[in-house]
Amino acid sequence: MLTGSDDMTIKAWDWDEQWKCIQVHYHVLCYSQPHNLCQVYEGHTHYIMNITFNPKDSNSFASACLDWTVKMWSLASPTANFSMDVHDKGVNYVDFYPGLDKPYLVMTGDDWTIKIWDYLSKSCVQTMEGDTRSRRSVPQRYLRWHCYTCRMDTS
Repeated sequence: MLTGSDDMTIKAWDWDEQWKCIQVHYHVLCYSQPHNLCQVYEGHTHYIMNITFNPKDSNSFASACLDWTVKMWSLASPTANFSMDVHDKGVNYVDFYPGLDKPYLVMTGDDWTIKIWDYLSKSCVQTMEGDTRSRRSVPQRYLRWHCYTCRMDTS
């Protein structure tokens, strides 16, 4: 399990070990013995609002943050693979497109928009405006993907 917090970090926790923080084994040059540290992912500069695993790759995940970015991560690395500046204000929610045919992320922000991003090309596919409330999530029933146009029907 991953958690994101107001301290701007993401931590990995082990269900099978009574929720202990997952230990990362490494060697420090100034010590003769190896050391274990809690797996921490760092790189955001504000509160982390949401984390979601990639359904196409269980070793990668995305995080939404009030620093206006969504970051893509690998479980094996404490730093992000890449960052996308996706909104004009804080990002509250991110999720992966559920189908296997599109490399898309859906995200919402404090700029009152819902955006669809292609995370392979790192480009915005569509922006939906007009919602005057900040969205904390996008319920699945709200989104209906059009397979042929790659657009969302929000009616």
